[in-house]
Amino acid sequence: MHRQNTAKIPATPNKNPLSYFFLGISAIIILPLLGFIISPDMRAQYYLVRKDYYAAAAIYEKIISRNPTRKKIYPKLAHIYLLSGRVDKAAIHVYKRALQLSINTNQRNKIASLVMQKYLQDGHSDNDAIEVLEKVLKQEVVRKQVK
Repeated sequence: MHRQNTAKIPATPNKNPLSYFFLGISAIIILPLLGFIISPDMRAQYYLVRKDYYAAAAIYEKIISRNPTRKKIYPKLAHIYLLSGRVDKAAIHVYKRALQLSINTNQRNKIASLVMQKYLQDGHSDNDAIEVLEKVLKQEVVRKQVK
């Protein structure tokens, strides 16, 4: 026997343009907040805008401690260290790493100068400082030839 379907189909709701407006506004507000919560890079940028260099650096330092091969983080962290005036051992390590990676950064000359000055202050020979600068110059030449 064939049974007849007696289920009631619900009526379609009114498609009110105002509900779409509120949905769009909600998306505009919620999606950036989710990006801020999820993305460490977004949080670091937020702290940079607020000039909270310590908090921004802490985010990138945590990323590097978990995955030291994340090459693009080193120039960002070096930039934060430059802004905060750091020249301690950890900062010099990050500066050197940023220089070694040959990643284009606007502060390349300033970073190289700081590393060289730190070498000389710490009693390294002039040859050590010259070696650092020569490596930077070689990388710069190779980078320009690739362009």
